[in-house]
Amino acid sequence: MKFTLEIAPPRTTAQQKGERILWVSDGKAAKPIIQHYEKATVKHVRDVYKDALRPYAPDKPIEGPIEIKIIWRYKAKQAEWKITRPDLDNMEKLLLDAMTEMGFWKDDSQVCMKATAKTWSKESGIDIEVREIT
Repeated sequence: MKFTLEIAPPRTTAQQKGERILWVSDGKAAKPIIQHYEKATVKHVRDVYKDALRPYAPDKPIEGPIEIKIIWRYKAKQAEWKITRPDLDNMEKLLLDAMTEMGFWKDDSQVCMKATAKTWSKESGIDIEVREIT
């Protein structure tokens, strides 16, 4: 399957976690524990991805190994490689998690081959191609 999400690629990534310190008592003394949580901005981007993916979600998830190609296109006056943040590897996780939630596959551990790129382009969008490897 091959499709384009007609959205501006978000700059928020799954790695943008929040953290807070909780003080937990063991009966003798309080000890700090760092708790990580997903920020509201990350949840919002996950929902944006899910809404954009909804029309392309398959009737049943792919069960075997998967190859995926993703091209992130950020709007600019001229096309060229995008060498600014966000980092390409950080961009992938949130999108793949949203695709898992939308039923493209059972688990993103099935992704065995991946090709991704980020560019400046005259039009923004995210081009996605998914195929089961035979």
